[in-house]
Amino acid sequence: MEIPIEAVKHLENLDFVESIEEDKPMSVEPPATGSEEFETEEETSSYDGEGIRIAVLDTGIDNNHPAFQDRIIDNKDFTGDGPHDEDGHGTHVAGIAAGNGEYPGVAPESFLKNIKVLNDDGEGTLSDALAGLDYAIEKEVDIAVLSLGAETDNCKGEYMLSKAVDEAVKQGVAVSISAGNSGPSSET
Repeated sequence: MEIPIEAVKHLENLDFVESIEEDKPMSVEPPATGSEEFETEEETSSYDGEGIRIAVLDTGIDNNHPAFQDRIIDNKDFTGDGPHDEDGHGTHVAGIAAGNGEYPGVAPESFLKNIKVLNDDGEGTLSDALAGLDYAIEKEVDIAVLSLGAETDNCKGEYMLSKAVDEAVKQGVAVSISAGNSGPSSET
């Protein structure tokens, strides 16, 4: 909600208010443009993700990309820009998770839920990320992927998004989160 700054102190002192947190900006780094080849001696898994529902909370997913043909089963936009990915980051992340093209993702037979929480410039807010995670839980996804970041001085598990991720895990959702694209600095 939007409230005047002077009202924050009043709300913080109410017995039923657990905490108040500023709606911080969130963003993504542009997708990597280079690639490296890695060799493996043997296949480590035959897992294909069949029947698994993966929510990608990002800049959207390109619904016309051939690597996701007929496997994007939900499109939800929290930004007002529409669910299509104009930035490319969300499609990149979805490809790592579930692409089934020449370079298959981790679970190439899984279904995708496109939950757009970052706008066409790769920017968004904490409140949209929280709403997207709530939506993923409500839609009973198996895995939620969040490859986004924000600067915070609250890295002790008390950050509102940290608490929301904890709740998702309690609800049975496996959550995969980027490790800090702007690190290794503090608050990343």
